[in-house]
Amino acid sequence: MLVRPKLFSLAFTIFIIVAVLVIPKKVNSETLSPSDLKQHALNDLKKLVHTQEEWIKVHVAEFLIWENYSVNDVRKVFLGEERKHGDQPRYRIGIWRVLAQAALTSEERESWIGRIVAVYNNPSSVDRLHAIETLAKLGVPVDASRKWVAGITVDNIDAFTIYRLWNAAHHPDVGPDIVRATCLLLLNQLTEQGNTDLIPTISYVLRYLKPFALNEWLQLPELQTMMRTPVAVRANLLATAWMTAPLTEDQQILPIKNQLISMEGDPAGLQQLLHGLAKRGEADDRKTVFRLYNQVSDVNKTTYDADSHATAAYAVLKMAYRLENNQADDQ
Repeated sequence: MLVRPKLFSLAFTIFIIVAVLVIPKKVNSETLSPSDLKQHALNDLKKLVHTQEEWIKVHVAEFLIWENYSVNDVRKVFLGEERKHGDQPRYRIGIWRVLAQAALTSEERESWIGRIVAVYNNPSSVDRLHAIETLAKLGVPVDASRKWVAGITVDNIDAFTIYRLWNAAHHPDVGPDIVRATCLLLLNQLTEQGNTDLIPTISYVLRYLKPFALNEWLQLPELQTMMRTPVAVRANLLATAWMTAPLTEDQQILPIKNQLISMEGDPAGLQQLLHGLAKRGEADDRKTVFRLYNQVSDVNKTTYDADSHATAAYAVLKMAYRLENNQADDQ
């Protein structure tokens, strides 16, 4: 009878210790330094690259590679993915994309890129769309010419054509200026027609065609026009406008950013907001970044989404870096 209280006390103490060490803790943005916050986000991404599957895994891997963290670990993880899923259409493109970016040598990088190019060059490949998008992201030009770009009209475009157009930005005969101007023209024509299906794709591509001169940025749809589009399209356009704005346009950016922040309750709005905060969030956005991170990183919530968790962790990482270096990301 006298032993039981001691055993209970010992068990209770062990439980408390385990709970303190194991149960995830929310980030306190008021007390943690930027370097501590950065480490917290890094730990999340390092775990997620092992626990998540397919495209979320790809996104997490790229977040780590882009910031030059755990690149060798990412490479090992995706060599394993290639062994298991290297013949799986669509996802194989994501695997090769990560391995090309994590390659140890230029020869290794070229070998993975070669596989992606082979898929693109095969008209019967079901994942040609993924291949051309990835080649555009990696800056690897394929077939393009100014004459081909000039022949693109709003009536004959699809997602594949838009990604080919993006890829042409890397082609010496075309270049980013011509592609940017063409994308802006197409975006405005689609907006005027009320044809919203391809607007998110063009809007997304424009984020990779920086820097924008002020006169180019002003060609994006006006805020009032954006507000008349469906929620997912609106969030995408708002994020693009924020992410591509010249740094001198703070007063014009604020209403755009505030509208996007107001959409955080919608999953599409939240994801676009997190991308915007990762790319252009400044010191004034610190509380928003960490509040959203606390909100989406709770794996016990029924609304938990691993992709949002990963993007929020990346936003924390980027925000902490900027707080340490007092600079915005305009790359």
